[in-house]
Amino acid sequence: MISEDKQSEIFLALGEALVERGLVPEPPVFKQHDVLMAVIIGASIAMAASRWDSAVARLQNRSAATVDQSATAERLLRFVVIDLAVRIFAMLRLTGMEPDRPGTPLWGEENGGGKLLRELAARAGVTREDLATSLGGATTSSVDNWFDSKFRPTNDSIVAISGVLTEKVADTSPKDLDLEIKRHFTFATLADLLVPWIGREKVLELSTALTRFVWLMGEDVR
Repeated sequence: MISEDKQSEIFLALGEALVERGLVPEPPVFKQHDVLMAVIIGASIAMAASRWDSAVARLQNRSAATVDQSATAERLLRFVVIDLAVRIFAMLRLTGMEPDRPGTPLWGEENGGGKLLRELAARAGVTREDLATSLGGATTSSVDNWFDSKFRPTNDSIVAISGVLTEKVADTSPKDLDLEIKRHFTFATLADLLVPWIGREKVLELSTALTRFVWLMGEDVR
């Protein structure tokens, strides 16, 4: 068991690390009044940890009586969504990318893996045949499989796709588009894995909640 004093030290260290790395900005007014943002963040993390421990304890107490695996999985996934939202927001801050606007993401939908590629190609005015030709080594059949979510493009293919589409889509860069496409396919795969357990409707509900949480964190920081 970790003592309360040691826990407080750990949470304070986490708060200091978040402030030092620029993930949580420190308002000038705090410095003027000798208020440390790290202390506030540490206290917030401690409160969240306490609530998490209480929630886990309640779930453990009820787990023996639970027979509906789908309902159990859904409840646990709601906690995972919160944890994942924090991680995604931290990653976006580190890479300088903006969170998506609240809404149901394409990757949560059926055949969501290729929907982003289709949307980007439509914005660029590029057909599947055009894209295959631009990529050189890719066949039209390969592009069809990517667009129809039958296969995920390799990392090298995604880099090439990003380069082609960036030339025709305004306000994008190859690096940002590369990260966006990879992230999209990763989440689409995760969503598809969850469908047999909780159904597509619940997956859409949780994915919508995830994007909303990440966006709200961005608004809070601003």
